[in-house]
Amino acid sequence: MGVDNIDTIKFIIWKFMVEQGLEHSAFSFFHEANVSHSKILDGDDNCPRDALIMLLNHSSELLNYSDEEDEEPEENHLIKKARYLHGLESLTRTRDVGKARHREPFFKPSSQFPSNSILLMNGHSTEGVSCAWHPTEDCILSTSGGFIYGQDSTVRIWNLNTQAERWTSAEQILKDSPVFCKKDTPVSCASWCTKTQDKHIFAMGTDSGEVGLYQRDFRNISSTNVDGSVKLLTWSPETAEGPDYLGCATFEGDIVIFDCTDRLNGLKQPVKKLKKSGFIREMYFLSHDTGKIIVDDDKVLYLYSLKSDEPVRKFFGHRDMILSHTPAPKYNLFSSSALDGTVRIWTPDQSIAKQTHQLSGSALFSRWSPNSETIIAQSDDLVVTHFDIPTGKRLKEILYCPGTDAEFSHNGNMFAVGCDEGMVYVWDSRSYEMVRVQKRDDDHTRLVELHWSHDDKKIAAMYEDGGVRLFDMRV
Repeated sequence: MGVDNIDTIKFIIWKFMVEQGLEHSAFSFFHEANVSHSKILDGDDNCPRDALIMLLNHSSELLNYSDEEDEEPEENHLIKKARYLHGLESLTRTRDVGKARHREPFFKPSSQFPSNSILLMNGHSTEGVSCAWHPTEDCILSTSGGFIYGQDSTVRIWNLNTQAERWTSAEQILKDSPVFCKKDTPVSCASWCTKTQDKHIFAMGTDSGEVGLYQRDFRNISSTNVDGSVKLLTWSPETAEGPDYLGCATFEGDIVIFDCTDRLNGLKQPVKKLKKSGFIREMYFLSHDTGKIIVDDDKVLYLYSLKSDEPVRKFFGHRDMILSHTPAPKYNLFSSSALDGTVRIWTPDQSIAKQTHQLSGSALFSRWSPNSETIIAQSDDLVVTHFDIPTGKRLKEILYCPGTDAEFSHNGNMFAVGCDEGMVYVWDSRSYEMVRVQKRDDDHTRLVELHWSHDDKKIAAMYEDGGVRLFDMRV
């Protein structure tokens, strides 16, 4: 079967999952199957509902297909039978992304991370979920387990100050975390508290619906259970005045807000419950208004106030599914990235985007600089684009970069991009010279997320296989 036809079948399977409300499974399948986002953009409007069932009903001959070399393959005429699905042919007309995946951005050999600048932290043995730096210390919080039952499901805290002697002339392996907590059900997320006085406290959520507050030594402060599986936990930002809120979103689409100013009793009674119909990808409090949150639902963003059950405002403009959105750190701005290839900049008081930037492919994600003056955006055709927000200008395009996550350093002088094949690139945000690179090798799996340390001296990266790597920028 040709590559284009395989991608067509993958698209139909993905669309069926979305139609059945299995959006988390669909999202995971889409990335694991490595289908171009452009294929969805081209074909979604023309492909009818229940296309998978229709295709299977008319393709039962596949069950009797013989694999003998001398026989004429039957896939072609089976696919032709399915072309009553209007526009199916157009699904095969996509950019040649596959060839570009084997190319890399230009870099000097001298920019490669030295072997003694990389620390591999072993301990997680299954699906890596997340990692996060402590707000003020050399300490990393990492989680694994995801939705794999019966295997390693742990939250680990890595105290790097006590492991300084581990850094030698070769890449080292830190074999286990000094402290870790094992859960009976998969850990889905964990997040450090953002308030200065309580930065040794973190929140943890599980697939069984448990939400708990924990000390750094894993002593439980308080716990509760919500209906459904916890997808994400988010704290109200330190820049926002008011109560210390903890927001919880579930894979079933529910939102629960707790006032955790009182650590012992904050989880006992939520201050707000909202039920939504769709899968929530992101949720966060506005940077300067802790009483309002932004959530997504397919092509639309919603602004909710904790004082009302109905959305205060809806943000329209995207013609296709929103894949990610994120708040600006300084101003009351936020950006969204969607399959339609646009990155949009929003203000909370307007339903129409302040700016719209069209990428060359579908927009996977965007990340703000610390001063909220620029963003970097990743498209599915392996291009990273740097935009200036005050002027709306496109500053730079970096080619052949299959990014899965990115982040600016805290001083804004550099940005790092982690990639599908596990590479990590670091660029100067002004000259765009590549400062550091970790090349692809057989030991790498897909990078899940990466983050700069509070002092910009290190980068922590979580990988799909549960590995956590630490890159020292000083070496």
